[in-house]
Amino acid sequence: MTTTHASGVAAEVIAVRPGPPLAGTVSVDGSKNAALPLLATAAALGRPVRLSNVPDSTDVQIMLTLLQQAGWHVTQPVGEPTTYVILPTEASQRRVVPLGVV
Repeated sequence: MTTTHASGVAAEVIAVRPGPPLAGTVSVDGSKNAALPLLATAAALGRPVRLSNVPDSTDVQIMLTLLQQAGWHVTQPVGEPTTYVILPTEASQRRVVPLGVV
């Protein structure tokens, strides 16, 4: 539905009418901007970390590849396409710098 104001500008109007209450569930994809720092933090912890609801974006895939190239083992549990487990390896453990040490 479109209406025209006195200024001649058309505006879209949405009419809300009473009806039965809404019910159901909505699945929300994970946020790339939340997943990237969590992946970096997982590497900094130096212990196994499981992250769920990780979105399948190009940036996330690049970050996972970078973790693997840096020596981390990245796995995806069978049947859980949005879950990743970041596992330290001997090579990755040598790269972790304890907090407060520069």
